Amino acid sequence: MKNINKFLLVASSVLFFAQSLKINCEFNFVERKFSNSGQCLFGKELTAPRDVQRWHASHKSNDKSKIYPKMLSSHLLDSSWFTYLLVSVHNDLNNDSLDPYRCALLASFHDYLEVYTGDILSTTKSLDPEMKKLCTKAEKYAYSNFIESVPEKLKKPLRNALYIFIKGKLSDEEKKILNFIKFSDLMSAYFECLEELEAGNKEFLEPSKYLQSEMKDLATRDVSMEYFYNLLFPTN
Repeated sequence: MKNINKFLLVASSVLFFAQSLKINCEFNFVERKFSNSGQCLFGKELTAPRDVQRWHASHKSNDKSKIYPKMLSSHLLDSSWFTYLLVSVHNDLNNDSLDPYRCALLASFHDYLEVYTGDILSTTKSLDPEMKKLCTKAEKYAYSNFIESVPEKLKKPLRNALYIFIKGKLSDEEKKILNFIKFSDLMSAYFECLEELEAGNKEFLEPSKYLQSEMKDLATRDVSMEYFYNLLFPTN
């Protein structure tokens, strides 16, 4: 029953997203203007991650001297920085030529869907294949509609920033980039867990172990991720 409820929660979030786009940012392609008195709220849509709190299903420490609010915007920023560093190290160790700046930009949008669904834990997404499939479908639908809602001159740059999350079949290079973004996402979440643990909040012990396990698995796929994993978890 719990799995079904979570499944319905994600589904309802998708519907809410579709409705919110039409209400907030509907573009009239005939008159070439936005229906809301000529003003579109796409700026608010882009800055919305500042208002989305992470780990909403977990009890967080109330010690404000040690804990900062865990907002989606800071997670996206951390992930983009980590991705830039990962790709740069990857290029150096593998004599490759991936663009670390472009990869960092992609990372800065990787969890943008949570503006509309809230923080969906990886463990929730992996409850069953149908749940994961629905989350993936919701992500592609959300990003595609968001691109279509903005003025024409903004469509191309937004599509360039989101294309990897919308495409169906990915190239080997694109899969590699998504692995870097995923590792960066895990690193950011892991540091959030460490902050809570250092404040004495033991509820984040199991999530931190899960994140370490996921990073360990990804670290086998590229020497740059292995390098960062060994920095985080030295064996000596």
